[in-house]
Amino acid sequence: NLIIVGTPPWSQQVDEASRDPITGYRNIAYTLHFYAGSHGQYLRDWASTAMSNGIALFVTEWGSVDASGDGGVNAGETTLWVNFMKANGISNANWALNDKAEGASALTPGASGNGGWNSGQLTPSGTLAKNIISNWSGTPPPTCTTVTTPDTIQAEAWCNMSGVQNENTSDTGGGQNVGYIDTGDWMSYSINVAAAGSYKISYRVASAASGAQLQLEQAGGTPVYGSLTIPYTGGWQTWTTISHDVTLAAGQQNIAISAKKGGGANVGYLDAGDWMSYPSVNIPSAGTYMVEYRVASVSGGGNLNLEEAGGTPSYGAINIPATGGWQTWTTIKHNVSLSAGAHKFGIKVNNGGWNLNWFRLTKIN
Repeated sequence: NLIIVGTPPWSQQVDEASRDPITGYRNIAYTLHFYAGSHGQYLRDWASTAMSNGIALFVTEWGSVDASGDGGVNAGETTLWVNFMKANGISNANWALNDKAEGASALTPGASGNGGWNSGQLTPSGTLAKNIISNWSGTPPPTCTTVTTPDTIQAEAWCNMSGVQNENTSDTGGGQNVGYIDTGDWMSYSINVAAAGSYKISYRVASAASGAQLQLEQAGGTPVYGSLTIPYTGGWQTWTTISHDVTLAAGQQNIAISAKKGGGANVGYLDAGDWMSYPSVNIPSAGTYMVEYRVASVSGGGNLNLEEAGGTPSYGAINIPATGGWQTWTTIKHNVSLSAGAHKFGIKVNNGGWNLNWFRLTKIN
C-alpha cells in the first residue's frame, strides 16, 4: 500500500514537508498539485528541492488551465510540467474526467457517461490530456519519408518541426493533425519533384480565429514559394481546403510550412515584476545574436529584459513602443552576446502595459 500525505497550502509547499518528513516508513509519498495556467517554474523548483531532500512525490491533481479550474489551456507550461514529471518519474492524475462547464473538464457538457468519447466530445483540456497520456512513454519522431509528387503529405509526418503538437483529428479519414500553431512555428518535409514547373498546392486547414497565414518555403526559410491566408472555418476541427499555385524545381528537396501569422494566443496583462521562462534552447556557437520580439502596446512605456531564467546573467533590456492597440503588432529588436550551449531564457517585465506574441533569435555573421 502507498500512503499519500497532503502538503500545505493546496498541496504545493512540498519543500517544507521535505524538511521535516515522516520517518520510519518506506511507503510514503507527498502530494503535489499544479495548474499550468497559474503555477510555473517556482513550483517545480520547490518540487526539486523536496526530491533532493529525499521524499517521494505524487502529483495527485494537475490541470492545463488556471488554478480556479477554469480558463484556457496553457499548452506550453503544461509541456514543461509533463517533461518535468517524466524526467523525475513522478506519477500523476489529471483533473478532471467530467462534463462540467469549466476549462479543466475533459468532456464537453452532455457527453456520454458510458465512455467511447470521440474527439468532438473532448474539450481542449481533455484533448491535451488524452494526447499526453497516450504518448507518455515517449513517441519517437516520425520517420522522415520522401514523398514523390503528386501525392498527399500528412501534416503530422514532418521530418523536423518547431513549436507544434500533433493531436487527433475528426476530419475525413481520421488520424492526426498538427495543432497549437503559433507565429514562427514550422514543419519541414522531404519531397521529390518529378519535373520542374507550376504545381497546385492544396492544404486542409481548420481555424477558430481569423488572420492566420502560412508560408510555403524551402526548409530554412529561402526561397519562399508563396503564402496563403487561413480563413476562419468555425472551429479547430471544422475543416476546409485552400490552395495556391507555386513554381518548384525538379529533384529531391526539403520544403517547409511556416506560420507567418499564427492567429493563436499571445501573452498579455503584463505588469512590472512579471516574468516568463522558456524551454531550454541550444545556442550552437558563441557570438552576437539579434533578438526580435513581436509586441503590442496601447501607450508604450514598457520595458523588457532578456535574461537567463532566474535573473542572472542579464543579456539586455529594450523599450516597448506605443503601437496603437493591444492587438496592433510591431517587431522590435536588439543585439545580445550569447555563449554556446544550452540556455533557459527568461523575459522579465521591467515596466508593463504591453503584450508579447513571440520572440526569435538569429545569429549575426
